[in-house]
Amino acid sequence: MSIFRSLDITPKNTFFTLLFFTGLYLSVLEINIYRKTFIPFSIPLFIWILTGLFITPFLLKMLPGYLKSDRIIYQIAFNIFTYGGIVAYLFMALNFYGAKTYHISATLMVTGTGHLAKSRNSCGEPYTEVRYQELDKQLFFPCGTVIEGANTVTVILNKGFFGYDVIDDQKLSKEKVNF
Repeated sequence: MSIFRSLDITPKNTFFTLLFFTGLYLSVLEINIYRKTFIPFSIPLFIWILTGLFITPFLLKMLPGYLKSDRIIYQIAFNIFTYGGIVAYLFMALNFYGAKTYHISATLMVTGTGHLAKSRNSCGEPYTEVRYQELDKQLFFPCGTVIEGANTVTVILNKGFFGYDVIDDQKLSKEKVNF
């Protein structure tokens, strides 16, 4: 008996495993694009979840052997992380990388500031909170950026492929501006 057979390593299982980790990886990349896009959080979240739910009936007979379970909740979770991650990334990447270059400048008032939690691999990125077209957004800055005392952020925007504004550049300012 070969080691592959005893570990149940088959082309089908390998394919689903690679697909799963691809979906997870693309979800992480999608989060980085989300940070630079003025889009309501609910849109990529719904794309992520609805894609997984939509594809589940088509894979009902295929996945139990791979997942080693007939439970539908495992199949739904697998499909959301795998296919939802891929489709949400494709949507966000098309909007971001397909943006029309028109460089509109907007000066946004800072409504709050903060830092992400520090970890071994992270410095605790600073961020400002702003409001743009009825959308509250956190804008992240490189580690070491002093955000305390900032009153405004000037952003240079491009119109994304699907119409959601994409940040091309951002600069903090301490000058007071009346809105």
